Amino acid sequence: MRKHGAGDQMLLNLVKIRYGDAPVFLDIGQIVAARSLLSNVSATGTLFQFFSGPVPNAVTGSAALTAGTAYADTPTVTYAPLAGERFARQLMAPLPPAAILNVIQAGFPVDAVFRFGVQSVNGIDNRRVLLQQVKPADPHEGAPPHPGLG
Repeated sequence: MRKHGAGDQMLLNLVKIRYGDAPVFLDIGQIVAARSLLSNVSATGTLFQFFSGPVPNAVTGSAALTAGTAYADTPTVTYAPLAGERFARQLMAPLPPAAILNVIQAGFPVDAVFRFGVQSVNGIDNRRVLLQQVKPADPHEGAPPHPGLG
């Protein structure tokens, strides 16, 4: 569950950064498990009930015993925003390739995932969107010059 939540958090923060919002990172602050076990036992009975049995004028009786148990497990998870050095370290850390591939395998378009999460691959810059300008991707940057264009 935590891994899935971290992926959702990462995707939300990528979109926030794309649109100039401040990312928010949450960490699990505390997990409290509350367990309860309830049980009950009851007994009912009727002794010497006159003139109500299957045979007229017979003395009858009845008894019943019931028991039950119920178990409940209710965890409480408390989230706290990251701050300070841990926040800066997590914000500045590069995205691992496995995380990018997981987002692609989840069904998001490759071009959108690369636009939000990849700055460059093998020295080739990706398209970057800044506040006032758009720097297009340069597929020839870092590539050796073409031998026929000298």
